[in-house]
Amino acid sequence: RWSSVARRYALAGIWDPSTAHLPILGRAVDRAAARGDAVSLALADFWVGYHHYGLGHSARAIAHCERALLTAQPLGNVRLQAQIRATLGQARWQACEHGPALVLLDEAIGMVRADPDGTRESMAAFAYSLACRGWILADLGRFDEARELFEESLREVAGVEHPVYTWILSSYAVAALWQGRMEEAAAISADTQRVSTRVRTFYMYAKTVASEAYARWAMTGDADAALRLV
Repeated sequence: RWSSVARRYALAGIWDPSTAHLPILGRAVDRAAARGDAVSLALADFWVGYHHYGLGHSARAIAHCERALLTAQPLGNVRLQAQIRATLGQARWQACEHGPALVLLDEAIGMVRADPDGTRESMAAFAYSLACRGWILADLGRFDEARELFEESLREVAGVEHPVYTWILSSYAVAALWQGRMEEAAAISADTQRVSTRVRTFYMYAKTVASEAYARWAMTGDADAALRLV
């Protein structure tokens, strides 16, 4: 029961994170440890780490995910291990540890490719991992590889009204800005705003208002676009 509660709080928190959720998530860890339930403990520690990742607490996210992975490895649950490795890789990326992040994301992506379950949630998580890898490669200047990953991640969630779709689009727009593809960045940003309005991801909306404005200002020197950045 507590693992299920922790999962729901963590999933909600990734899009609207709050430190108020952490005591509840911590109780799930304590209860699983007290019962000696390794599966529930791995899951609970994972969800605490996942929530810290959403809050931007990369060091805490890494610590909890590493502990979750140690607990999960003897259990033989490949999907759980892939899930933990993916979030651990994302937390390493958040901490600007690109090398370890790529290794973990590659491992997780490979595990999911070998054993997909086809659920909406797992498809969204897989697409997110692909896009995270794309972001890292774009940050390293490997834009062609990054573009392939963003396109693949969008195909994974095509036609699905899910917040992760807006995150992928917004990240793709930023990568386009980095590469100097201003017209494409503006178009992707505008598309993100339309989707964000439907799925109510207002941070992604605001983020891409800024990226679209910057792209339009860079292309035309539009003063109104510059004002939207303020």
